[in-house]
Amino acid sequence: MSLQASIDRVFGPRGTLSRVLDRHEWRPQQAEMAAAVRATLENSETLIVEAPTGVGKSLAYLVSGAFWAKAEGKVLLVSTHTRNLQDQILRRDLPLLRRLTDRRIDVAVLKGRANYLCRRRWEMARPEFLGTTDGEAFTRAFEGWAQRTESGDLDDAPALAPRLRALLSRVSSEARFCASNECAPDQGCYFKLSRRRARDAHLVLVNHALLVLEILGGGAGLPPYDGLVVDEAHHLPRVAADALARSVSSRSWISVLMGLGGQGEPGATDRIRRAIRGWHSRVDRARWVARIRELEADLGSLIDRSRAYFDALRSMEGFPATGGRARYRLGAGSGGPFPETTYPLLDAAGALLDAHRRFLDELSGPLGSGDAGRSLLSEISGAIEDLDVAVRDLTFLVEAGDPGAVFWFENEANDGATIRSRPIALSDSLGERLSGGRPLVLTSATLAVDGSTGFFARQCGLREGCRELVLPPVFDLERQVRVLVPRLMRDPRDAGHEVDLAQAIERLAREIPRKILVLFTSHETLRRVEEAIRGPLEDRGIHVYAQGRDASRQALAQAFQASERAVLLGAASFWEGVDFPGEELEILVMVRLPFPVPTDPYVEALAERLREEGGDGFEDFMLPEAIVRFRQGFGRLIRSRGDRGIFAILDPRILRRSYGERFTRALGIPVKAVVSWEDLVREGEAWFQSASEEGGREEMQK
Repeated sequence: MSLQASIDRVFGPRGTLSRVLDRHEWRPQQAEMAAAVRATLENSETLIVEAPTGVGKSLAYLVSGAFWAKAEGKVLLVSTHTRNLQDQILRRDLPLLRRLTDRRIDVAVLKGRANYLCRRRWEMARPEFLGTTDGEAFTRAFEGWAQRTESGDLDDAPALAPRLRALLSRVSSEARFCASNECAPDQGCYFKLSRRRARDAHLVLVNHALLVLEILGGGAGLPPYDGLVVDEAHHLPRVAADALARSVSSRSWISVLMGLGGQGEPGATDRIRRAIRGWHSRVDRARWVARIRELEADLGSLIDRSRAYFDALRSMEGFPATGGRARYRLGAGSGGPFPETTYPLLDAAGALLDAHRRFLDELSGPLGSGDAGRSLLSEISGAIEDLDVAVRDLTFLVEAGDPGAVFWFENEANDGATIRSRPIALSDSLGERLSGGRPLVLTSATLAVDGSTGFFARQCGLREGCRELVLPPVFDLERQVRVLVPRLMRDPRDAGHEVDLAQAIERLAREIPRKILVLFTSHETLRRVEEAIRGPLEDRGIHVYAQGRDASRQALAQAFQASERAVLLGAASFWEGVDFPGEELEILVMVRLPFPVPTDPYVEALAERLREEGGDGFEDFMLPEAIVRFRQGFGRLIRSRGDRGIFAILDPRILRRSYGERFTRALGIPVKAVVSWEDLVREGEAWFQSASEEGGREEMQK
């Protein structure tokens, strides 16, 4: 049987899938995507697929990929951005996949090295842990799992208090320690065991961070693979840029220095001091303690100089206020916006590095034998390497000599003075390496702008030879959604816009008894609106949950779902990746069209680059980026055929500006303008009433 015939047998109108799943509704979009993925794998092509919510895209590529890998003896790598999707594939899709294709399909999951337990490091750390309160608590919670685990995946370890989680780094796989021949899969090296298992798998699941690490420089330890599927692909350009970004803050710099130790401080020298207490020769102990004190004195002096340096940087003219950003230009290192003590500080850090490297060489003799000694040497080596990276990063940031990067300062409340850089474009770094001559499928629910995936392809550096498939929606959005835009809203750039936001949200929540998610583009605006509506709404028994207070995103989402009536105010992370089906979310409010901030250093630099190349920063980047983000936000409302809801857009530019039509066209359904707050509420109430009546008729027909 041909590969396509096998796929048709699964996804056809009366295929295996319809018999395996109860109440399954045939989706031609899913069958079309599966066929396109099959052709891509067989012909070693590149395919970009937009598969809207409800298509069942993961099963489409998994079935095609499993048939291909099994028939051809190939390995298919599948990369996701979120753990939620990876868990969905493992727990929901994989059992179904095996029923639909072959029960012998083998799937492996790979994570970064630090996610795996190293049994040898654990055995060496246990005696030391038993000497401290936190160490004993960690041991009690951890050791039963460590004895039972077959995967060594630390994500499966028992829940630990935040202060105890820091101890996981003492028992996780570590590259320098793992280099020993004694560290083998059969002796408790779960990192190596995971890689060995992956070599024999048909499908290998990874995340985008691990994929990017492999394709941009290697070192992820991925097995050879013959094809690649990237799901949640809209995240890939940002993940790749983050991997190539550099930053140094006053907090991170001091933290790296403290990792080397210090008088009375935890760190490498403190562990060395404890290790040499057991040495028999008093003369040797005294000599090593003297060396340690000398290093710690130099380190203490450098920490003091570093604090003064970052304070001086923060006070320089042009450095942004707290919470702000300020770009600086190429070649700034020669008399640019940095204190005159910059290079003396770098020289002192380099001298400290050299001193610690010599110290490490001297220690390698007395500590080099035995697991405990090698573990300690590995820790010291790691602390030295961390400082080396920090010195190289700060040098790069100060010299600002890369024309392909943008450089800027940030003044952060927690991290203090921060210096950052990011590549402006990824085409040279990502495009050719992504496919590597292998078949490549990139898919997501939102990739297209004006019906084309060209904007996304350019972001990934995939300029020629890509096939694209933009699938139509599965849901009847015109029947399931009512889109309303109040005409009386002031422009988001006007001072009164936040007053209008608070009034509109309060009226909707007060007068329409449905649960509401409000999407913001600014934490500051979110906070001010929260202050305005919290009291009046909670006085009426309507809970208000706001991102950025005390709870995590997951905790906020759970509290919102558990409430009978509630308003959830969310910023960036709530625009995607959260699902509130049915009555858990029936009104979605978007306070502003999600344009990138034009004064953001990266956005500004990219706009300049586009103008230099004959393009337009707004038309070629800011507008398509906003449309994709707009569609992602809208996607929170309708997650199944049974969902109904109101989508209220509180940005009047969608009605008043010429580009507004491109946003409304991206929705694919009519947008109705209303004149007053009363009309907004009246239209919403009437729509819900009609939707309820229609739903009742559908139930009677069943």
